[in-house]
Amino acid sequence: MKRMTLQDVRDKMFSAAPFHPYADFDDSMDSIRIHFRDCSSKEVRISPHFTVLYDNNPNKGQQPIVGMSIKGFHEFGIPLFGVCLVSDILDSIVGKLPDEEASEIKRKGFANPSYLGEMQVEIPSFADC
Repeated sequence: MKRMTLQDVRDKMFSAAPFHPYADFDDSMDSIRIHFRDCSSKEVRISPHFTVLYDNNPNKGQQPIVGMSIKGFHEFGIPLFGVCLVSDILDSIVGKLPDEEASEIKRKGFANPSYLGEMQVEIPSFADC
């Protein structure tokens, strides 16, 4: 095995692969986190279940929303597990929200998430949570 030099370590640390939007499920927090862009961001809770991530320094004309978090996923009773489209999950959740919360989510543009494209997230079965 080749012994790593300090330069090898620096090269590995600072040669990051290009960012790709992603979603992940945290079973201990029962939440889905979605990231559209890699940047410095702040979290703003807009409802009991949704938190929006805003770019701290967006470029002119750039979308300020860079991600979101959906908390209490299993509270919605959506029988999804395995690899699922994030847009399908959002459609299901928004349909189960109280009217006031659903209106806020729709106003932010999350009810018709075409920008999510084919983004997927893996949800463990209820038995695994």
